[in-house]
Amino acid sequence: MADLNEKVRMLSESWQSLFRESDALQLRTETVTAELDSLLKLCEAARVKTEDLRTESNKWEDTDEVPVDDLSKKVDDAKKFKSKVEAQATRLEEVNALAARLQRTPSGLSEEVVRSVAYLNEQKEAFAHRVDDRLAQLHAASGHVTSSDNQHFLATSVDEPWERRVGPNKVPYYINHAEEVTQWDHPRLTDIMSSLLEVNKIRFSAYRTATKLRFMQKKLHLDLLQLNAATEIFDKCGLRAQNDNTLDCTQAVACLMVIYEHLNTLHPNRINFALAIDVCLNWLLNCHDPDRTGQLRVLAFKVSIVVLCQGELNAKYRYLFRLITDENGRVDQAHVGQLLYCCLQIPRYLGEVAAFGGTDVNPSVLSCFKFSTNGIDIQLKQFLAWLAREPQALAWFSVLHRQIAAEPSRHHAKCNVCECFPINGLRYRCLKCFNYDLCQNCFFTGLRTKSHKLSHPMQEYSYPATSSEDMRDFKRVLKNKLRPRDSFRNNSNLGYLPVESGSGRGVDHDKSATLTSLNSNAKGSVGSSDPADFTQTRIIEFEGSRGASSPEADDEHSLITRYASTLNGVSDSVRLTPSSLRISPVLEQYDSIFNYRRSLRCKYCKPWNRKSRRKWKDTSRNSKAITTV
Repeated sequence: MADLNEKVRMLSESWQSLFRESDALQLRTETVTAELDSLLKLCEAARVKTEDLRTESNKWEDTDEVPVDDLSKKVDDAKKFKSKVEAQATRLEEVNALAARLQRTPSGLSEEVVRSVAYLNEQKEAFAHRVDDRLAQLHAASGHVTSSDNQHFLATSVDEPWERRVGPNKVPYYINHAEEVTQWDHPRLTDIMSSLLEVNKIRFSAYRTATKLRFMQKKLHLDLLQLNAATEIFDKCGLRAQNDNTLDCTQAVACLMVIYEHLNTLHPNRINFALAIDVCLNWLLNCHDPDRTGQLRVLAFKVSIVVLCQGELNAKYRYLFRLITDENGRVDQAHVGQLLYCCLQIPRYLGEVAAFGGTDVNPSVLSCFKFSTNGIDIQLKQFLAWLAREPQALAWFSVLHRQIAAEPSRHHAKCNVCECFPINGLRYRCLKCFNYDLCQNCFFTGLRTKSHKLSHPMQEYSYPATSSEDMRDFKRVLKNKLRPRDSFRNNSNLGYLPVESGSGRGVDHDKSATLTSLNSNAKGSVGSSDPADFTQTRIIEFEGSRGASSPEADDEHSLITRYASTLNGVSDSVRLTPSSLRISPVLEQYDSIFNYRRSLRCKYCKPWNRKSRRKWKDTSRNSKAITTV
C-alpha cells in the first residue's frame, strides 16, 4: 500500500511539472506569435514604402535631358528622396532586429518571411546607391549647385508644407502651403522665439536678455565657434578692412557656409548644415535688416557673430575695438556710435532694448568719451576702462559671459527658498540677513522669503566662495546690521554707467535689490581688474528716478548696485545669495538686531524691558550708529 501511495505522489508531481512546462510553453508561444504578427506588419509597411520609392524613382529624367534652370530643383528632389531612403533604413533596422530575435527561437522563421526581409534590405541598398549616383550626376551637370550663389541647397532647411523661396533682392522668405501663409521668419526661428517666452518670467532685464542670448547661442551652434577661428574665417572670406561695406544675402551665406563647415569638421553629425545656415541668416536679417533690403553691413555681421561665439569677454572687447580703429589705433565718436548701434540691435530684436538706453547711442558715446584725454578720440586703454564701468548699453554683454562662466559651478550652499542643494550656476548671498542664500532661478523669478527685504544688498558669486570671501561677507553682514534701514532704501548708487535718455520717453522705476557681483579676474571671470578691492561687474535695468546719490566715500558698500523693476513695472522680489557661512546659534535666533520683541532673549544680555529698551534707544540716537524701527 505504501508503494502505491508513493507512485501516486510521484505521478501527481509529474503531472504538476508537466502543467507548469505546458503553461510556460504556451506563454512563449503567445509571445513569439505576437512578435511575429508585429514583424509581419512592419514588413508590410516597409514593402509599401519600398513601392512608393520605386514609383518615385522611376519618374526621374535622365540627367542629360534636365534643363539647366531645373538642375537645382532636381538636386533638392534627390536630397529629399535620400532622406526618405534613410527613413526606410531606420524602419528596416527594427525589422532586422525583430527577425533576428525570432530566428533564434525554437520555431524559427519561415522561408517566406526570411526572403521578404532580405528583399526589403536589398531594395533599400539599391535605392541608396541609386540616389547617390543621381546626386553625383546632377552635381557634375550643375558644377556649383551647392554654392552660395543660388542658395538652392538651403531649400532643404524646411519641411513640408513649408517652402523656401528667394526674392529678387536674394532675401529668403517662407511659404506655408497648408495654411497659405507667407512670412519672412524661418519656421525654426519662429519656434525658437516662441520658446523664449518662458524666459520672460525673469524679472531683471540684463539677466533676461543674457538668458535669451545664451539660448539662441546654443540653437545657432555658435557656442562651438572659437573667437580666433571666427576672425580667421572673416579674413578668409575677404572681410578684413571691409567694415564700412555691405554684404548681400549670397555673400553672407558664403561666409556662414565656411563657419558651419568648420564647425561640422570639429563636431561631425552634430549640425544640420542647411538648417543652421538658414536660421543664422534669418537671425542676422531680423537683427540688422528688418526691412529686408537684402543688405547687411560687414560690421554688423561681424559683431553679431563675435557676440555669440565662444571666447573671453576682454578678448571680444579688444576685437570689437579693432573693428572700428584707424591706422593710429584711435577711434572717433562716429565709429563708437556705429559699434554701439550694431550691438544694440541684438537686444532690440529680443524686445529688451529699452532697459539699455534704447537705440539712441549718443548718451553712451558721450559717456565713453569722458574717458578721452582730448575729447576727440579714444584709445584701447580708455575704451576698456569705460567698458569696465559696465555702460548701460552693454550691460547684457558682460552678464551673458558671467552666466556662461557660472554654468559649471557647484556651490556648497542651500537655497533658502526652493531648498535646492547644491546651488548650480550663479549664487546670491544676502549681506543683511545671516546665512541667507538664493539660487539663480529663485533670484531671477523674484522668489523670496518674508524675512528678506527688497532693499537688502546682495552678493553674486559665479564661482564657489573661498573662506576669506565667506569671512569678508560675514563682516559685511555684521556691519549692515548696524546701519540704518533708510540707508538701504534711499541708496541710489548705480552699479553700471548710466546714460541720460534724450528722447524724453519716461521709464517707471521701482525700488529694487542692491547687488554686488563678485568676479575676480584670478578666476577668469569678467569684471574687475583689482580682485583685492573686489571691483565687481554690476548690472541694473534702469537708472533710478530718485535724486542724486550720496554715497559714503569710505563705505565698502559703495560697490553695491541697485536693480530696477521689469519693463512692465511690476515690483521686483529679491533673491538671496546662497551662503556657506555657519552663523552662531545666538545670532541665528534673531530676525534682526532692531527687533524688540519681548520673547527674544540673548545668551549674554538681560531680557528686554521698557526701561532697558528706552535706555538703549537713547544710546543709539547719541551714537548715530544704528536706527530703531
